[in-house]
Amino acid sequence: MSTSIGAVQVHRVDARCYKQQLSALFQRRQKPELLQQFDWYYRAEGQPTPISWVAQTADGYVCGLYSVTMRPLQYGGTTLHAGVMGNLIVEAGSRSTFAPFNLVRACKELIRNHDLDILLGIPNELAEPWLVKNGFRVLGYWDTWAQVFRCGEALQHRFGRPGRLGAPLLNLAAQMNRTFSEWTADRQSAFQAIFLNSTELDDLDIEHWATRPDSFAFAADPLFLRWRFLKSPMKHYDVVGIADSRTKRLQGYVVVESRPGRWLIWDCRTNTPQLSERDAILTFCRSKQAQASTISITQLSSAPLAQELSRHGFVRVPQRLGGYPRFPLIAFWSPDHPLAAAFPEIARCNIFPGFNDL
Repeated sequence: MSTSIGAVQVHRVDARCYKQQLSALFQRRQKPELLQQFDWYYRAEGQPTPISWVAQTADGYVCGLYSVTMRPLQYGGTTLHAGVMGNLIVEAGSRSTFAPFNLVRACKELIRNHDLDILLGIPNELAEPWLVKNGFRVLGYWDTWAQVFRCGEALQHRFGRPGRLGAPLLNLAAQMNRTFSEWTADRQSAFQAIFLNSTELDDLDIEHWATRPDSFAFAADPLFLRWRFLKSPMKHYDVVGIADSRTKRLQGYVVVESRPGRWLIWDCRTNTPQLSERDAILTFCRSKQAQASTISITQLSSAPLAQELSRHGFVRVPQRLGGYPRFPLIAFWSPDHPLAAAFPEIARCNIFPGFNDL
């Protein structure tokens, strides 16, 4: 299938068959990281191989790429087909003037043809206004929250030695903040954090975990967690199981990335009647590994979890101090979809940025 505007045509392809031409595109656009993760991203494991389109000029010159990965999205007891947009890259210049329009139009056809229920993405500040003009809707913006125990190493890594000099004062301020928050009044002793290896992921009985009614959540399984996080070629992640201290049964997980002096939380899922996302995160924060550093978590500003964390001693971290860029969550869906009125409420759910494949 191909579409075109002007001299540029867009073809739906298996990107793996275009690896050589796309490698040249990545090099021209100075995006070597896209080549480093090519074989991992365009895989046939964890979830279906991404849907991709290449933009080509009349002489066959590849000047653009867009891909969508498919993720199951749960809404109460309903499973929806969501598409996560990624790897939008277009060569600058007159030869590719219409490539972005063609690529986005092809992507939106997945909704019009009812192949997907909703498209989601996290564009940067340059792509956001352009996508909004093309029918996408901004659902919310991401904020980063941090629980500070020891921030010296993280500050030195970001600001050099002067950063470490201010750490004792910040550590003390964070301790005082916890003292006057709900952190001290709500100590979780019924659960424990356990780092899981690849094989132990199969002990996560996610398929049978309950979810909140009228709330959206991305449905991951052990196969996906293994591919998305433990096999990532660019970053080191750990999956931390949250187990009932009495029965040892896993009732949730938290995905964390280790950086100098910091733990970043990228994903979390729980068996909601037994454990909330807040309590899963607090259980990890109270672990020995976490309390030697700083723990950061990114949430949409309207999500209930953001407000809950602020009551438990977490403080908002702007981008200039290491917070996640204030990028938006955008979406596109058909106005006649049965859940069209509910889709904007995704921004009011506890969605984690780990759903994004990049």
